[in-house]
Amino acid sequence: MVHKGIEYEIEMIEPGAWKYQFRIGAVIRTGKTKCSLEQLADKRVRMKIDRLLRPPPVKTRSSSRHNLTDAQYLALQATARGEVYRMHTGSAYTLTGPCGSKALWALVRLNLIADAANAIKDPRYQMMVTKKGRATLAAHDGTKKARR
Repeated sequence: MVHKGIEYEIEMIEPGAWKYQFRIGAVIRTGKTKCSLEQLADKRVRMKIDRLLRPPPVKTRSSSRHNLTDAQYLALQATARGEVYRMHTGSAYTLTGPCGSKALWALVRLNLIADAANAIKDPRYQMMVTKKGRATLAAHDGTKKARR
């Protein structure tokens, strides 16, 4: 069978289980699916082919100020001023500062703030702005000066 120019095969290996195989470029993909009908197995294989042929999503640059919420930007400024701390008790970690912890954790996930190199020894330590975070702050300061 052929779907979007990709030739694929479906074979029943036991009642309710199907084996499939197809090639995209030089890569051969194989797998199994469990379903009672051949038409459903066929649809699942075509959906898998569609997913693999779909172009990857375009990622926006997170270093721009415009990708941060106001709360996240204020949290980044507070971290740069040295007002944000990470504390741990046992296995629980908390981020504290003059802003909400959701914004702080979002900055950690965006790699805009991080732990200091020697921080793990202490139960309470200051968070540091990363190189990417400094670039975000500088970009925002540049747009603010350009508006004046």
